[in-house]
Amino acid sequence: MKAHLSWTAVLVGVGLVGGARADGDPFSTFLDTESIGAAAFRKAHPEWDGRGVVIAVLDTGVDMGVQGLESTTEGDVKVIEARDFTGEATVECEQAVPEGEGGQVLYRTRAGFVRDGIGPAAVLRPPVFLGFLEESRFRDAAVQDLNGNGRNDDRFAVVLFRDGSGEWVAVVDRDGDGDVSGEDVHRSYSKDLSPLRLAGHDPTRGLAAASMAVTIEVSDSGPKRVEFHIPTGSHGTHVAGIAAGFRLNGVEGRDGIAPGARVMSLKIGDNRLSGGATVTESMKRALEFAGRWAREHRVPVVVNMSYGVGSELEGEADIERFVNRFAEENPGVVMVFSAGNGGPGLSTVGSPAAALHAISVGAVVSPQSARDLLGADVRTTQVFHFSSRGGELAKPDVCAPGIASSSVPNWEKADLFRGTSMAAPQVAGAAALLLSALQGRDRGSAGAGKRAPGGLEGVGGR
Repeated sequence: MKAHLSWTAVLVGVGLVGGARADGDPFSTFLDTESIGAAAFRKAHPEWDGRGVVIAVLDTGVDMGVQGLESTTEGDVKVIEARDFTGEATVECEQAVPEGEGGQVLYRTRAGFVRDGIGPAAVLRPPVFLGFLEESRFRDAAVQDLNGNGRNDDRFAVVLFRDGSGEWVAVVDRDGDGDVSGEDVHRSYSKDLSPLRLAGHDPTRGLAAASMAVTIEVSDSGPKRVEFHIPTGSHGTHVAGIAAGFRLNGVEGRDGIAPGARVMSLKIGDNRLSGGATVTESMKRALEFAGRWAREHRVPVVVNMSYGVGSELEGEADIERFVNRFAEENPGVVMVFSAGNGGPGLSTVGSPAAALHAISVGAVVSPQSARDLLGADVRTTQVFHFSSRGGELAKPDVCAPGIASSSVPNWEKADLFRGTSMAAPQVAGAAALLLSALQGRDRGSAGAGKRAPGGLEGVGGR
């Protein structure tokens, strides 16, 4: 099964990643959806805009609270999963001892305490488990002030307990005052799709905080923990906007490639490390999560990943072998990886983009983008000088625009980035458009998909 060859042929065959252009997209200067044919494709088939497809963004985290990533074209919540596979912000909780009676109870552990119940009744139901999300652990991250109050030494209590139905839920002391009375009760994000925002933002001292998500991980006899998904890097939010943004910055008509697609944010980069580097097994565990999700929900998933390192022997790394096995075992998942920014030398495609069954993407710049975004006079679409080239392998598989203005967390000041990281989500979005068409009533209308070797009929559990 040569999945990457099949998908490359299909994307080009239906006019995506091929160069067809629509007339006059007013926002193409900022985010070029015309060069790969996405704007023309959506104009001809408005209902094939990515709906019915999920794009899994393996990156630094996606801020689901920014304009453009809040909803799909059909009004559904855009980001439906938010997981962190790095441990960057996981909080371990231990059983707390209650002290006091009546209107206020103090819950204490060796690490600290929290108050509850100022009023007629306590919110928490014993047994209570308590931990702390501390800003001090983010001293080496791009975001050190989690709530935007101008300080980086705040401490936010995290409380776990069972609600009336017996389900484990969490309460977070959002303003860090040691009192959780009146705070909202949260289930895991995938259940209630409710982001968490810390309180205390002072616009005169700090930048607005990012939207967070919590996942509760509890076993009866094992550890009790809360996994916080915090986009402490801006890269993942930017990528998600290119692939699937809808009304970016609140502007009607300013969309990413597949605005109808939903998004999973699978955080693989620990932003306390240089460049938001991955940690051991985070990439594998995120891919396995995406594969498991696709099988359980019977929904096609497109993985977008803009992470990698230089290849010593292209295509021979353990992670590349893992990717190839994963592709064969998970026909409901299409993998799109950036080729890397190691050009212009030959044989510079990075790992795992050198994997046979991944679509690796190089970066190009159009004359319009070169003029308006770079101030350069370019007569034809050209490969960016930094885009990694093939040599030992026939990679990258395709190229796409590698510069864009897109969504970023509220704490980020810049929104124009360039690199093969910006090209990969263009192709991930294009794959979502095609899969969206295949989900329609007339499957044959996507013609090229039928002819693709490797059997795209297996996508989405069909």
